[in-house]
Amino acid sequence: MMKRDEIMENETKEEIVKEEKHKKNKKEELKVYEEKIKSLEDELLRSKAELINYRKRKDEEVEKYLKYASSDLISSLLLVVDNFERALDIKDESINPDIKNFLSGFKLIYDQFKEILSNNGVMEIPSLNKKFDSRLHNCMFTKSDPNVENDLITEVVTKGYTYHDKILRCASVIVNVNNNDNKEKEDEKNE
Repeated sequence: MMKRDEIMENETKEEIVKEEKHKKNKKEELKVYEEKIKSLEDELLRSKAELINYRKRKDEEVEKYLKYASSDLISSLLLVVDNFERALDIKDESINPDIKNFLSGFKLIYDQFKEILSNNGVMEIPSLNKKFDSRLHNCMFTKSDPNVENDLITEVVTKGYTYHDKILRCASVIVNVNNNDNKEKEDEKNE
């Protein structure tokens, strides 16, 4: 009987060991699945973040495109503005009164045209009597006048314009360059 009890005890122990192994295997399997779930959740979060970032980038691109979509058209219209200004620069006092009346109507159209451009984000770059800025101005010629500050724009050949915050066209200008200032600077360096 003892043997039988021993056999039963051994079988019970074996069953307990098997059951513990089974539990251990289930725990390891559960751990593997939990890691897999965690990995998939992480992957899902990354995919969501990537999608959100993609949408933001696309929205920004579309917004930028729409903001500047008219820039080519507006650049072309600036040539018309230039021609209006040339026509209105006629200052001869001996002009026929009919032509003066025509030019005053022309001026009204020009003012309306400029107002429409301004209301749509087109702004003239202030240039006359301003310091030369190579980002905003193209120097066409230089003049030397000792009575005028160095690097000061003395004349605007063609006006420059911005559209929203983008430069459509730089102003073409004539800049005062005093050689005396350069000589004085060189003399100061040599002393």
